Amino acid sequence: SRFCSEVNSLAVVLACQSGVMPISILTAPHSICAIIQYGYPAVQYIRKVKEREEMSTIDYVQFTVYAVICSIWLYLEPAILWVLVEYCPLYLEMKILFFLWLASNEHKGAAWLWYKHIQPAHKSLDDKYYEPLMAMVMKAIQELLEKKEKDT
Repeated sequence: SRFCSEVNSLAVVLACQSGVMPISILTAPHSICAIIQYGYPAVQYIRKVKEREEMSTIDYVQFTVYAVICSIWLYLEPAILWVLVEYCPLYLEMKILFFLWLASNEHKGAAWLWYKHIQPAHKSLDDKYYEPLMAMVMKAIQELLEKKEKDT
């Protein structure tokens, strides 16, 4: 009995270290997820640039917030969310749907998150710290310009 529990514990550790295939209904779910997460928004951006469409403020917000969310996700997934990848059935399908919603032109999920949830929370910080921060930046730029003039 004790031997069986130790063998089972060892099997779980080895399975986690060997990169067990997540429970998914897709073939090659990691590849599909990467294409959706990185390729789809890149193709949308390239299409806009190629067709010389003028980018609206919402487009800039959409791409910026999407990039920030992808960056945060890129850090959190191997650090914290790895448990979900391994043990939550259909995790990758849910991730694909989430990133499709974030990036799609019809829904503009990233822009919606910014305007509905993030911007109101950010506004109080912006009101409090923007002016002092910009004053420090302008002072530093002015000092650099003065130093450059003295050196020449």
